[in-house]
Amino acid sequence: MNAPALPIAAVELVPHRPPMLLVDFLLARDRDADTGAGSARLPTGGIFVTGGAVLPEYFIEVAAQTMAAVSGYDALCDRKPAAGGYLVGIDRVLWLGCGEPGAEIRIEIAREMKVGPISLISFEIISTSGGMLAEGTLRTWEGE
Repeated sequence: MNAPALPIAAVELVPHRPPMLLVDFLLARDRDADTGAGSARLPTGGIFVTGGAVLPEYFIEVAAQTMAAVSGYDALCDRKPAAGGYLVGIDRVLWLGCGEPGAEIRIEIAREMKVGPISLISFEIISTSGGMLAEGTLRTWEGE
């Protein structure tokens, strides 16, 4: 089967639904390099905003959901059901900016290592208006 064309709406790839669906689109996927990219808009309200600022927790969750979208896309390409998954650890995160609520962001991820169901994922979150907002590494678990 040919891979579905990208970008593809994240709602077609992940189990999350609003208000917890944070990623809008999966933009890119390179299975050989085990990388992917997604897009989202920084929230303007809700649980991830306080005092007009986006909370750091948002960036962790949006990176994990981008990995979930990558996994969902791979399952779609392989004609398999999507595996369940969880964010199970945060190894390192640097917050370099908070961005403007409503601004578009690009989330770039790379699987650095996979041992059984556990993956080490590096991520960068960049404001499309310029500037790195966050970077770090997460651990995820994926079931069969």
